[in-house]
Amino acid sequence: MTRPARDSPLYLTVLPSFSIILSAFLLFLVQPMIAKLLLPVFGGSAAVWTSCLVFFQVVLLFGYSYSHLSIRRFKPKTQAIVHLALLTASMFALPLQLRSRFMANAEPSLAILVTLGLSVGLPYFVLSSNTPLTQAWIVRGGMPVPYRLYALSNVASLVALLAYPVAIEPWLGIREQSLAWTLAFAVYAVASATLAFRQIRWPVSGVATASWNAPALAIIQWLALSACGSVLLLAVTNHLLVNVAAVPFLWVLPLTLYLATFAICFQGWSWPQRPLVGWITAIFLVAMTLEVLRQDPSRAIRIDIPLYCAGLFVCCLFLHGRLAAAKPGPERLTLFYLMLALGGALGAILVGVIAPHVFQGTFELPLGLAACGLIGFLRFYRRSILTDLIWLSLLVMLVAFAWAQIKVQSQGFVAASRNFYGTLRISDKAGVRSMIHGPISHGSEFLDDDKRREPTTYYSRASAAGLALSSPGAMRRIGVIGLGAGTLATYGREGDVIRFYEINPLVVEYARRYFRYLPDSLARIQMRVGDGRLILAEDRDQKFDFLVVDAFSGDSIPVHLLTREAFVLYRQRLLPGGILLFHISNSNLDFAPLVQVQASAQGLQSILVVTPEDASKMQSAANWMAVGEAANLARYPALIAAGRPVYNLHAPTQWTDDYSNLFQLLR
Repeated sequence: MTRPARDSPLYLTVLPSFSIILSAFLLFLVQPMIAKLLLPVFGGSAAVWTSCLVFFQVVLLFGYSYSHLSIRRFKPKTQAIVHLALLTASMFALPLQLRSRFMANAEPSLAILVTLGLSVGLPYFVLSSNTPLTQAWIVRGGMPVPYRLYALSNVASLVALLAYPVAIEPWLGIREQSLAWTLAFAVYAVASATLAFRQIRWPVSGVATASWNAPALAIIQWLALSACGSVLLLAVTNHLLVNVAAVPFLWVLPLTLYLATFAICFQGWSWPQRPLVGWITAIFLVAMTLEVLRQDPSRAIRIDIPLYCAGLFVCCLFLHGRLAAAKPGPERLTLFYLMLALGGALGAILVGVIAPHVFQGTFELPLGLAACGLIGFLRFYRRSILTDLIWLSLLVMLVAFAWAQIKVQSQGFVAASRNFYGTLRISDKAGVRSMIHGPISHGSEFLDDDKRREPTTYYSRASAAGLALSSPGAMRRIGVIGLGAGTLATYGREGDVIRFYEINPLVVEYARRYFRYLPDSLARIQMRVGDGRLILAEDRDQKFDFLVVDAFSGDSIPVHLLTREAFVLYRQRLLPGGILLFHISNSNLDFAPLVQVQASAQGLQSILVVTPEDASKMQSAANWMAVGEAANLARYPALIAAGRPVYNLHAPTQWTDDYSNLFQLLR
């Protein structure tokens, strides 16, 4: 193969580097931006980000496929014309906004994928094709295989992800973010179009007829390593979001670490490929396995976030180090990137699409750890008898652990199922029936007929909800965001109307089928299925004496239910004399100061009611906030007597739909 004469540094170095850096920055900056727009539509569920990651991985695959086919099938002039047409069409899809909500009643994962496709699909597709396509062009221009540009693109991606929650989200509203992103995309389009037409003058070389041919074993290796890293990324992310909160910081932290390993491994350094990294990976596989077994929500922030993020980083460093060691020559450049994208998409689809419809529990993390252990065993196989025994023992332990998790989460329950919103199980134990969402109980009921109307757990008569709803009064209208087992229905009296807002249809089905709180209630029960805040905004004719906010996602409260805009809506839906009740029990986050700040901004008073645990009454420790005008709260002396002030030494910044800060609420 004759190497063409070099073009000027502007076209072979400066402009390609600028194009790759800017495209990678925009590619990963748009992810948390568009996901944040989607979050309230689907109830703040952790699965929103998982579904977004599936979309991003799949479109990345399409972009890499286009790059490979363009180089393989099209002549340089045709490549330039097609690419310019795509760049131009992408501009008509901007600025960024949600362009489809017509699928609100569809399966949520499908609705998210369609909405993302219509909202950002074409610009994301064009951006995702840029790195392999630009690298292929400049190799034709006389540059050596530029794998370091792939590392550079990952560094730009890291900067975008880190910048969003720290430097962009706190200072710019979503409209300003969208406008800035659109302007930056226009700059990228000019740079990419310039390169596309410049490459017409470069002669055809080996990379210009990119080969489909590669040893089958090499392709399997590329796919397996890429897919395993993707599975671990989504599994760890989903685990953290379910047990803490669905906020941008916890979206971007695992993804940042995942991308950092690509940047490190493709920088040209050899140390990620050394055996020591494999042994450190083995240690973290054991540590993460033991932590999954504990299932202690109180450890989620101080233990789980550092451990799982460090474990994800080390495991991906090991996997991607093997990928870097297996990278091919220039004629297979785009094929290699295509297989990386295919593996990433397969891993994302396994966790984000297949698992929720096939598994009854969340088995992706233990299965991903087992897969990583298998790759480690194959990596070190036949090094020595001792090495073989250690890795074989580790692999057996990981497989046994995964199998045990599957059995534990699938057997011994009255009912168990999983959907977009997580795993839901009904358990009978010691005369008590409980609804369990992930690791958290969402209500329990005595099976004894004599006690079946007794409110339990967080909703006992000693809780703020119990004290307020047990107070004397005429016919009342009660709104409840979050159904659970339906325990609050037991406080209903003749003439009362209780209107539940529940986003998860499976919760509604299980509450009606397996619990007696709803059918036994003396009140008239109304049910609305969908995100509580969005439907409450639609229910303009609905006013309530009590509005209870009790919407949990795992152990976290969806952020969009605690913003300034949400509080404005809640106050609009209160009748004269009405009060708000917030259930804020959480193992890791203290929501009381935030609720107090939001209440004060609306001119309302707030009191904190802490209920101690009492196992004899099946009463759980619970934290509630009662919010209302001072005169309205004074109508409930029992509530006032049980209340206490919120000790707020450092008042958190007011949350809005554009801004939230998880760290302000750490216990």
